[in-house]
Amino acid sequence: MSINRYTLTQLDSILPGRINVFIGCASYEARCLSIPSALDPQKVGVALIAHNKNLVKHVGANAEKLAGRFGTACIPVEIDSGNPLQTADAIAHGLSKSCRNGGTYFVDITTFTHESLLILLKLLKERVTASCKVLIGYAGAADYDPNRKGATKWLSSGVADVRSVLGYAGQILPSRKSHLVILVGFEHERAAKLIETFEPSRISLGHGMAGTATNAKHQAATDSFHKLVFDMAARYAPVESFEFSCSDPWDSKRAILERMKAYPDCNVTVAPMNTKLSTVGCALAALEDERVQVCYAQAMRYNYESYSVPGDSCYLFELPELITPKTE
Repeated sequence: MSINRYTLTQLDSILPGRINVFIGCASYEARCLSIPSALDPQKVGVALIAHNKNLVKHVGANAEKLAGRFGTACIPVEIDSGNPLQTADAIAHGLSKSCRNGGTYFVDITTFTHESLLILLKLLKERVTASCKVLIGYAGAADYDPNRKGATKWLSSGVADVRSVLGYAGQILPSRKSHLVILVGFEHERAAKLIETFEPSRISLGHGMAGTATNAKHQAATDSFHKLVFDMAARYAPVESFEFSCSDPWDSKRAILERMKAYPDCNVTVAPMNTKLSTVGCALAALEDERVQVCYAQAMRYNYESYSVPGDSCYLFELPELITPKTE
């Protein structure tokens, strides 16, 4: 499989003539507008626009902009970042209105939370048939928390809850030791809380491979946060580092499955905390090996005012793994 990077101005001409279903998420990040603004809304049959109703103060303005962009094609989907069951029900209900006659599905994964993205991918896997094509788009950030540098950058603070992601319970045997695999990103506080909560027997910390960051300026901050988490994790259990691609879902999947093979007699829990592209890789790993449990640390507060600056490019790829083959 391949993933390609384009400027946002190229996107509309590269996409197929008709998008039967567009799926996106309104956010406090202006990046939620990047891909929709680059599309011709006349090409879109139905636009499922999710928004976290518990964050309406922060996301409401962009939700209105997206609704205006797609007009009568827009179907609002009220999810809740603190309630995964409500999120799953709302997404499933939205998909039931649109996943009917096949065609092209274009999922803008940019500003879903890691948890809601994983739930969405699982639900699509259950509903998308062989007559469909699934395209994934991701708009990169020019910078995160632009007013700060290096390890002083912050995207979220505090941890409200740590939980298994709905639909990714894995196969956990009480008799086995535990192996926690974290794809480390900027949010080291949440990574630390995961380690404290799970108290794993072994820890594998994924480090974004040099040259794979969605923006080269992110690499230094990623290196700093990885070291912070590594130093803290070493106080709890034996810890090893491994590399994965921040921008290639299939490489992320490969890296996770290889870490599983290193300790085959352990229960495996994976926490995707890097790019949404690598989170897709985590979903692919769990779809391929049902032993994988995926977990999520819900933040107490996000950097609503200065989370990111939109970039001028996006990633685009097909995800045939979500297609259910025809049965004879």
